[in-house]
Amino acid sequence: MLQICIKMNPEIGTTITNQESGFDQIIDQVVAYVKGEELEISSGVAPRHKQEIWEQLFKGNLLPMLKLQQNQNNEVLGAQLAIGFLRRLVLEYKTTPQKLALSQKNNKVYVWAEIQDDDEASMDAILAATIDTNFEHRDSGLTLSPMIVEQREMIPVPPHYKLLTNYA
Repeated sequence: MLQICIKMNPEIGTTITNQESGFDQIIDQVVAYVKGEELEISSGVAPRHKQEIWEQLFKGNLLPMLKLQQNQNNEVLGAQLAIGFLRRLVLEYKTTPQKLALSQKNNKVYVWAEIQDDDEASMDAILAATIDTNFEHRDSGLTLSPMIVEQREMIPVPPHYKLLTNYA
């Protein structure tokens, strides 16, 4: 059937050949990557965690590789979540807290915001930006979790948070 289609429409044959060569290139890249990893491990220069992941992978245990991939995905998605929140807060709600810091752990992006005393408008804007961002990224599996403090409370930025400067 395929030969008949190719005879009737030679472009199909070209497409199939291009797809096959594209697939071959991907396979070649994967093989080259695995050989590079093998060389790194066999020569003893690979970090211990990389050796452990590959050992588990060859034993058929995919969990370490999946966890590593999940952590990398969470970092990228967390950055997108934070950018969406900042964009909304500053551009849409026209609010810039006195201090703003972020932290991420697993599937949560934590927002620490210090506002002026009794500044209900900023508090409402932070909460609204959080709700909007969480709704927009509801399918990602990540969520924003805000902590809002007032200046008079004199609560320092927690040490595991990254203080943002010049974000507005």
